[in-house]
Amino acid sequence: MEPASQRIQAKLQFGLLPSADPVKTWPGQGSCAYCDGCDAEIPPGQAEVELVFAHGGTLRLHETCAEVWLALKGELVKVAAADLERRDQPAAPPHPVEPYPLPSSS
Repeated sequence: MEPASQRIQAKLQFGLLPSADPVKTWPGQGSCAYCDGCDAEIPPGQAEVELVFAHGGTLRLHETCAEVWLALKGELVKVAAADLERRDQPAAPPHPVEPYPLPSSS
């Protein structure tokens, strides 16, 4: 995995990047802002994606970082859903423990 992908994955896992879907997305050209995914500058002439979320937060990402974020957040949501599903399953009954026979004293 590339360093940018690792950084985005870590930010998702620690809740520093949202895993929710944006309500608005605007593609554009770089504005010398820093990418919220990889932390590198998005220079003029490079593609930039601005994402707006329902809670009012905004992300600015390189186009490739936006694609990585989208893929990784999808994986994170799948893992979380699987964990919730496992948690909702009733616990397996414990196996009976057979007593260890004590040596007879004769």
